[in-house]
Amino acid sequence: MAFDLLNMGSQGVLTAQRQLNTTSHNINNVNTEGYSRQSVVQQSNDPIWWGGSQYGTGVHVAEVRRGYDQFATNELNLTTTNLSYANERDSQLGRLDNMLSNSAKKSPMT
Repeated sequence: MAFDLLNMGSQGVLTAQRQLNTTSHNINNVNTEGYSRQSVVQQSNDPIWWGGSQYGTGVHVAEVRRGYDQFATNELNLTTTNLSYANERDSQLGRLDNMLSNSAKKSPMT
């Protein structure tokens, strides 16, 4: 049981260290363009049964999540798609206009 307590304690310290490292990265990159804030998600370990009782076995880092605005990302993607479509349409219509104006100059009716 003493080994389990030491193991839980070390896991807790390592989990806290990971959170502090992530917070440090967030602070150091606050002015970095394109950096997304990160957060650590803790999850409890599976408990054990011993002597008819259930005992916790500590926590671990489940994941590090990147924080960002999903709505803004979706809007940026939509706007970029619409801009590409509009630019391509403008290019095609410009070619058509050039073809029609060139053919009008060559036409004997003008």
